[in-house]
Amino acid sequence: MSYRLLDASGRTYASAVRGAWGGHRRSRIYGRLDCPSALRAIARGGYAAQRVFFADERTAVAAGFRPCAVCCPDRYAAWKAGARPPDGHDERRWTVVARPPEADGGPTLFPPDRRPVTLAPGAHLVRGWLDLRQQEWIVRRFREWTAGPVPIRAATVRGHPMSVRTVCLGWHWQPYRYTRVATDVNGARVLPFPDWLVRAGRRALADTGHDAGEVARYTPDTALVNFYDAAARMGMHQDKDEVSRAPVVSLSIGDTCTFRLGNTENRNRPYTDVTLESGDLVVFGGPSRLAFHGVTAVHAGTAPPGCGLDAGRINLTLRETGLTD
Repeated sequence: MSYRLLDASGRTYASAVRGAWGGHRRSRIYGRLDCPSALRAIARGGYAAQRVFFADERTAVAAGFRPCAVCCPDRYAAWKAGARPPDGHDERRWTVVARPPEADGGPTLFPPDRRPVTLAPGAHLVRGWLDLRQQEWIVRRFREWTAGPVPIRAATVRGHPMSVRTVCLGWHWQPYRYTRVATDVNGARVLPFPDWLVRAGRRALADTGHDAGEVARYTPDTALVNFYDAAARMGMHQDKDEVSRAPVVSLSIGDTCTFRLGNTENRNRPYTDVTLESGDLVVFGGPSRLAFHGVTAVHAGTAPPGCGLDAGRINLTLRETGLTD
């Protein structure tokens, strides 16, 4: 008999060994194999399609699952409070900065070192890169941006509005070019790109193994800030409207999503589906810079308390346009 296990990056693999912990893929909850809540759901039917297993509890946490309130009440209480992980886990990924991030015009730089997971050559994932305080601070900036001179809007692609809504910084993106003014919205100039996002982008490259020279040269000058409600999706596409081929930095806040990272040739297989949770960082450059990618699902109700969003998902993508005025 073969069991479906998840690794730390959220990828599925088959194993003859069941694993020490169970989980429900859609709800993003893990728990004990004898959890009474899970056993009742299994008895009712309809649970098996979403059931997964983990080799150990550390892997379940790294994959972005939260503890079950029924069979792991102490762990659940700690998770809900954002205080500390289960015993034996690295507390740095739960650290909340004590110094107010507003003190220097942006979140303090940034979280402690964390080990990146390679999704494909040139594409890397760091779980929990932003802590809750940083996430909440960025959500407040997002609300300021959406109230700025160019309001958040759904771009129109080939005559159809996108399901995501976007506000831009530095340069305004419209299919399929960048402009300083939003000629497709209201003709206003977009807000400038803040220095703290340049610093964040450089730290993101440093934390995903880029060399010091590339980190120092990296100067993102635009951000596409997308808001996804529960029904929003992003079709497979390439980020190729930039002159520069410097890496793209992606930050997730709010509800968990299923992110699909494909190949550079077309929208078809091979591709990898990865769950992205609030606070996760993805950087893709080099051989994966022009990889097709998209969001196939947003999992409502999964935003962690304290992130600043009750519902929905914010995705910031930082890019170098390579353009001049």
